[in-house]
Amino acid sequence: MNYDYTAEDRLEQPHKYMYARFGGKAFLTAYMADRRARCDALPGSAPGGDDAARVTGALQDPALSNLGIRIAPDAAGQDKPSADLRPLDSFSVDATIETSELLEALFDAQFAQRDEAARAFWLRRLTQRFEVSKKLYQRYPPGFRKGDGPNDDIRLYALFSLTLALAWHVQPQLQHLSTLLKLNDLLLSLPPERLTNAFPADGVRLSVATELNAITRLANEQGIRLGHD
Repeated sequence: MNYDYTAEDRLEQPHKYMYARFGGKAFLTAYMADRRARCDALPGSAPGGDDAARVTGALQDPALSNLGIRIAPDAAGQDKPSADLRPLDSFSVDATIETSELLEALFDAQFAQRDEAARAFWLRRLTQRFEVSKKLYQRYPPGFRKGDGPNDDIRLYALFSLTLALAWHVQPQLQHLSTLLKLNDLLLSLPPERLTNAFPADGVRLSVATELNAITRLANEQGIRLGHD
């Protein structure tokens, strides 16, 4: 059995995920093999290695500096400290929102575990927007419904994926995992060089490792044992 959700460029050809049939353990095995193969193809991977054990240690790094993730690069190409980011609770659906600014603030707040109410609100709103079209737009006008501008900024999808992975790590919610799966389908459907030119490979690996660990745990709870073979 093949895992078809990454078979095409999902940035160009989004999958609707409508009435998908469950293929049992064979489907889950194909899914996990596809995830591992695509992570192995990312620059810096050790084919056949277990990236999960290595990259999940990054959660102990307050700045995620060992992932080289640029949370909010300034005009000179340098990372801004968290103190220079716009506060998450300063965003409002009544104003136009630049998606990159919102995601940077949301990621920072999620990692630092602050602004709980604002985190929950914006995770929910961004999830809703993505689930409707499987797209994230450059900006959202007042009302935060119909997006505006380009929708092909890979960094936005990757940063949202990693933010959801952190959210799952702290407080698992199935909706977060469902959206995380779709975001990672999109990201891993892209050529490896294109993906990692937009976002650090270890950031992608961390998100995928979180997803795989979650799926394995849920499968185990249903009596389905998923191994590495």
